[in-house]
Amino acid sequence: MGITTYLFHRSEDLDAQRFNMFFLDMGENIHFHYRDLRIELSVPEFIELTGLFNDYAKQVLQEIDAGYRDGVLANTNETETLKTFWDKDRPLVHPVAYHEKDLAIEETKDGYHLHIRNYKILLSKESFKALAHAMAETDLLLRRGTLVRDPLQLLEQNELEPRLLSRTSLGEQDELIIAVAKTYRKKAFQVLRAIGFQQEDTQPNGYAFSREKTWVLIVDPTVSQPAVRSATSSTAAMVSLPRFLAAHGVELDANQLNTLKLRILFLLKQSAHGHLFPFRLQDLYINRKTLTPAVDLFASPPAVDAEAQIEAFSKLLVSHKLFFIKPDKQLLTPDQSTAVHDAFFRFVNESIACHEYVRKIILLGSSTNKRLGRYQVPFVHFDWAKINSDFDIYVELEPDYQGPLPESWQKKFYWSRAGSDYYHFGDIGNGMSSELATSYPGLRFYEHLVEGYLFDYRRGDRKKRDAWLKELKGHCIFRRDKIADWVRRHYPIQAIETEPFTVASFNQVHLVRAGASSFVLKRYSDKYLSSKEKQRVSYEIELLDALKDSSLEIALPIRNSNGSYISRMEKDQAVLFSFVPGEAVADPSESQVRAAGRMLARFHLAAQPLQSKRARQHSNKEPLLYWSKAWEQYQADAVVGTDVTLDAAAYRNRLERLKTPAGHCHGDLSVVNYLFEGDWCRLIDFQNICYGPLVVDLANGMIEFCARKNAFLEANLSFFRQGYEDVRPLSEEEDANLLDLLILQAIVRQAKLIRLHFGGFGYDLKTGRLLGLQKGLKHLLGTKPDQDSPASG
Repeated sequence: MGITTYLFHRSEDLDAQRFNMFFLDMGENIHFHYRDLRIELSVPEFIELTGLFNDYAKQVLQEIDAGYRDGVLANTNETETLKTFWDKDRPLVHPVAYHEKDLAIEETKDGYHLHIRNYKILLSKESFKALAHAMAETDLLLRRGTLVRDPLQLLEQNELEPRLLSRTSLGEQDELIIAVAKTYRKKAFQVLRAIGFQQEDTQPNGYAFSREKTWVLIVDPTVSQPAVRSATSSTAAMVSLPRFLAAHGVELDANQLNTLKLRILFLLKQSAHGHLFPFRLQDLYINRKTLTPAVDLFASPPAVDAEAQIEAFSKLLVSHKLFFIKPDKQLLTPDQSTAVHDAFFRFVNESIACHEYVRKIILLGSSTNKRLGRYQVPFVHFDWAKINSDFDIYVELEPDYQGPLPESWQKKFYWSRAGSDYYHFGDIGNGMSSELATSYPGLRFYEHLVEGYLFDYRRGDRKKRDAWLKELKGHCIFRRDKIADWVRRHYPIQAIETEPFTVASFNQVHLVRAGASSFVLKRYSDKYLSSKEKQRVSYEIELLDALKDSSLEIALPIRNSNGSYISRMEKDQAVLFSFVPGEAVADPSESQVRAAGRMLARFHLAAQPLQSKRARQHSNKEPLLYWSKAWEQYQADAVVGTDVTLDAAAYRNRLERLKTPAGHCHGDLSVVNYLFEGDWCRLIDFQNICYGPLVVDLANGMIEFCARKNAFLEANLSFFRQGYEDVRPLSEEEDANLLDLLILQAIVRQAKLIRLHFGGFGYDLKTGRLLGLQKGLKHLLGTKPDQDSPASG
């Protein structure tokens, strides 16, 4: 099974299996023992594994009863000889709980243990020595550089029974004709493709593949020797394009290669425009002496997609590392270069920077110097050609712009590495009036192409873009930043530039860079800011101001030029905060979950002395009472799972009577509101600040750190609580009510997710998160003596 692309070692140097038993044991976790293999599993993993095994084993046993015998069918990976029992739409739900990233080698009293993740293999001393020698061979092979993958040898190692009929070496070129039975043919093709071979045209006597300077013809074992001899054509003056590039592409200098590419692209364009009968790349032949292409129009079938052949030509060049090779260039004089640069900046101002939605333009790479020149032959790239040096730029749009772009800006493709779209913005000069354009009609020529990358915040990938920009030499030639201008007008801060954060919020959050310092600007949308919520913003700022002399790692508000914390930005309110470092962690470790619990408890204690009139207006009980009623309606409408029996009214009654220690609460302890540096964490975004029983806030954090897509990490309940109680132990009454509050928080999280989708806010329904919370509800209810009513106490 599978495809072997290199055989590092094969021998029979291991001892026989030492153990011949299968058993299970349960200690710190569940151990699955089969002969010399042990796998460690958590309870959820074991339950899931046994359920799947029972399902699939029944199907396998049915095949055995129907006559299946192992060791009989050929190793072909074909559907008639390989049946796979699985559900591709049913991925494993439970993550690996133990040692997912571990690698260890141990000497023990019973031999050697090789630990790879949660697997352990037991080896005797002699078997371990054999393994060590095999790995040493691998290390030596890797240190020598590129592995030499011989196609015949790999076909043999994949057990495809190849038979060599002919092998001819002319210099560095290698031609093989290999007989492979039809039974193994498809897998043989898979092996060749896996090691970099490209399939060519189907020869009369077989199937041709090429890679660099190696050409392979797969034929039927019954093919005659005369037919084998006629299949090779190394000495022919005319060679098909795929074979020519494989055998001779690297021998061409940059000027020769681009000349050949220009001639081929011209023929392909003529075909695409209907001036030439459509043809396949394998029907294009190259004269080895003159580099002149010729088309065998009689060989191509009638239904050929000419545009697809142009794209295939680019892929063929890439496969042979011949795609991006610039021809030689003659530099312009200093005066000529200065004139072109002046024309470039006029073009940028008149065609790009003039648009209000363009916020930044960066000149990239070699375009930052003045070493412009003219190519000795056109530089062919994709399906266009450059006559002279081009200009590479990066263009960034305003984050909230959603309108059209100029028709003259031509989007070519999305480039993943830059996280941006690749565009042609225009030409400085007119390459289409050149003699080249007249000689090669149908091709697009650029005199000085202005090309580059356009970043749209709606579609771009900021992480990839940032990493890419760090690698490049470039400098900003234009910046229009409305937010930075606003910050400079309202704060004694010389803001240089800003960038929006991607947050799931009705508000806008911007990173503000001001030299070596950074800040965070939060703009509270007036659309969602009722008079009560405006008071909550004041409450938030009042609390944070009171905590400025504490040792808490939190973002603190900054006063504006008028001495106020809250500023007006059009109809909205805005607050500038200090920047706290760290990153949100999607799946925090045990130690990070404990740290998050400790951070919450430290906040609760530090905020306790603050006396605020606003606090009483924002009870942390009210949201739970409101959203639990919404959840009841959603369950009645079968929007959430109906497999949970829950008397929500009884939980609300108990919550209303709850009189445990109260204080200022964060109110939204989502994982994204904790920023981590290792096990050190900071707490941000106090916009949902409220007042009430502290244990309500604790339950919120415990649920948030457990809920995942399609999963509920029960262990995090204990980790978060233990971290919290390291700082602030719970009272007996808080402990008695915590389970009920956890259940309330779980249904409230579900109701909010549903409202975000069905309430007209434009959010997708997060069904995976809903299912994870549903699993959490079942777990929590399963720990109660009576699932139909709150815990007594």
